Amino acid sequence: MTAAQLITHTPLWVWPLLAALLALGLLQTRARCVSLARALALPLAMLVFTPVALAARLGSPSSHLAAALAVWAACTLGMALACRRHALRPGEHFSAATRRLHLAGSWAPLCVILGIFSLRYALAATQAVNPALAAQPAFALTAAALGGLPSGWLAARAWALWTLARPRHNVRP
Repeated sequence: MTAAQLITHTPLWVWPLLAALLALGLLQTRARCVSLARALALPLAMLVFTPVALAARLGSPSSHLAAALAVWAACTLGMALACRRHALRPGEHFSAATRRLHLAGSWAPLCVILGIFSLRYALAATQAVNPALAAQPAFALTAAALGGLPSGWLAARAWALWTLARPRHNVRP
């Protein structure tokens, strides 16, 4: 299958989704004030949705689903631990008076969002061309590991924001 065929056979709903994800990522490049719930919504949703999507992609029952989920969890945890010290950007803080997080703009969320989209698109396209690939342990474990990396970054960011908003951390001179 050529790249043109792949693109023309992509369901139409994928392109508005990509546009919405681009818009969401571009909004993250600007400094903004948001509630803690809003700041945590995407990371927490992805932490739930990614293993569910992985299970759906591998099909059920899958003999290597448990191993794939374990690999995803291990990669998520490893990436979260690796990113935890750099999850907050300079100047980010929580205002107890307004109960809002003051977030700095960054291109990192856009890169993570596009990375997740690209990974899922590539997995779907690969399986469309070769449906039997999902039955291969190497494919499942690689997909799980790659899916765990952005999940870990999101988890580190969510944890840092939650910690920032905890009462003992939100006192500013």
